[in-house]
Amino acid sequence: MRIEKLPNIVNQIGLGDKFQRDRDIILIEEPDDLSECYLKASLCIQNIQQNVTDAQMMADYTGGTKSMSVGLAMASVDYQLTLYVTTAVRTNIIKVERGELTGQASVAPVVAQRTIEQFLPIFLQQYNYPAAIAQLRRLLSSMALPPDIKRQIQTLYACCSGLDAWDRFERRFRVIRTSDEKP
Repeated sequence: MRIEKLPNIVNQIGLGDKFQRDRDIILIEEPDDLSECYLKASLCIQNIQQNVTDAQMMADYTGGTKSMSVGLAMASVDYQLTLYVTTAVRTNIIKVERGELTGQASVAPVVAQRTIEQFLPIFLQQYNYPAAIAQLRRLLSSMALPPDIKRQIQTLYACCSGLDAWDRFERRFRVIRTSDEKP
């Protein structure tokens, strides 16, 4: 069996002078260590966000060890990158052989759930309703959410807005009359 040797990825996609070995290669000492993979991916993302103006960052977690893929995906969710994954009909559990397709991974429900379960309780314990409202508003305005999750976030938003108004002594009452009551 003859294996065809292809040029490296840098040459295949024509990066040329845009590729800088010291900047663009991240050495992972233990590719099965999730902590190392996550931390190195996070540091790389932070570095690019701080040093490259107008960077449009995306991450494809298709290749690498499982720990590398999970670490990259976790860091990408934490830093709000667009995530991609390459999929195909699986006839081989080792690798994709044909018919592969790269598409955007849907993380909106994951981000919403993390916000509701991890961050919202902290804000509410601190009575920091403006921060809770900002997080919920961000979810509602920036993500395509399933209808049930969207309703849950809208309800939480209304509750937090009411608590915030109450804390600021903005107590507005509406008088609701039934149809048989006289004004």
